[in-house]
Amino acid sequence: MKKTAYLWLILISFAFVACGGGAKGKLIGNWEVDVVNGKPSKDVSLMEFKKDETFKQTSGKKTRGGKWSLDKDGKTIQMFPDGKKSEKMEIVKFDGDKLLLKDEGGRNEFTLKKRK
Repeated sequence: MKKTAYLWLILISFAFVACGGGAKGKLIGNWEVDVVNGKPSKDVSLMEFKKDETFKQTSGKKTRGGKWSLDKDGKTIQMFPDGKKSEKMEIVKFDGDKLLLKDEGGRNEFTLKKRK
């Protein structure tokens, strides 16, 4: 009986990961930029990561979209905005509700909080 319970637990765990239960699954959703370079964000800036690996970013009246991917380690997000050069963001800290990102040059740091 115990072996069957463990087997089911393992199978459910694999299914959860396969369905996006890992870092990628936690990233999917709507995020709001909360802090930029250690200071509260003055503008409302939103980021939506979708399951189909597309994104939509809105800042004020400006909107852009494109594709995104997460590396195998879950430490780098690469974004491919429509018609523009790709951008890499290092994931410094990610706890599911808060996301701390650093741009490729390390000049800018962004804290995003997940919107409910």
